[in-house]
Amino acid sequence: MDNIFNIKRFGKYILHDFKNAWRNIGLTAIIVSASPLLISLTSIAISLIFNGELSMYDYKWCNLPYKILIATIILIAPAKMYGNITEKRIGSDWTLIPASVLEKTISMILITVVIVPALFFTFYIAFDQITDLLFKDYSPVFHFIQGKSDIGISPLNLWRKLTLICIFLLGVIWFNRPKVIKTILVVFILLVPFSFGIHIGISSASSSGVSGILETLYENNASMRLYAWGFYSVCFVITSVLIYLRIKTIKH
Repeated sequence: MDNIFNIKRFGKYILHDFKNAWRNIGLTAIIVSASPLLISLTSIAISLIFNGELSMYDYKWCNLPYKILIATIILIAPAKMYGNITEKRIGSDWTLIPASVLEKTISMILITVVIVPALFFTFYIAFDQITDLLFKDYSPVFHFIQGKSDIGISPLNLWRKLTLICIFLLGVIWFNRPKVIKTILVVFILLVPFSFGIHIGISSASSSGVSGILETLYENNASMRLYAWGFYSVCFVITSVLIYLRIKTIKH
């Protein structure tokens, strides 16, 4: 059993793994998390240069920092932290680290899906608060702390994003370069028939056109959410198993 999972060895390994991962993504996390402040400073500078006074920013860009944050966590962070383990020089050293495949898999998923995103959001909220304190009404971004954000983060939406992170983690340790592009293409190819099937299913359940489809979605809202929870959960489990199998087969 100790060869499969040892809690003391796992504790030492995840600490070592996190230090290496943060060394690769830490600076990016701080810069991206500071985007509310950076965009506000840029907005104010442009306003002063071209208008000679402080003026409100176009609010159609107000959610840009949050979108940058999410895109970085899902698309960029997994590749920066673990994309190099498929390379011979770095990957050879990584495979020799005294930890089991299961321990490496759990550590990788925890760091990529839970720990690093939590740190991203911690820094983001801190910079978001600083931006609000410094600029108040002149800041072009919506703020979480004061409840000024119209960004909804429901549990289902959060679970969907965590599943996507896990999928892109699998992609960056499975494919050769360009890892992110190949992963996006595979996800797109897999989602097209799935989305088409959902569309056909909804359409066949309704005989009243668009209004009927909307009514069907409204009436079955709870069922749709339950289905979505199940779908993302299955995707997460399958992806985690594939990550384990991929780590098990990495050789240099």
